[in-house]
Amino acid sequence: MEFDEAEVIGVLAEIFATSDSAVIVGIGDDGAVVKTSHSSVITTDMA
Repeated sequence: MEFDEAEVIGVLAEIFATSDSAVIVGIGDDGAVVKTSHSSVITTDMA
């Protein structure tokens, strides 16, 4: 079974959905912004 990037993002968005105030910008196409002692950008790409 193969999934395209949009399908994988959709599944991960459901799994990691949160209303935590530390998550400034949640899961998106290429990254997220999470509040730590400093803002962090976490990114990955399937390409």
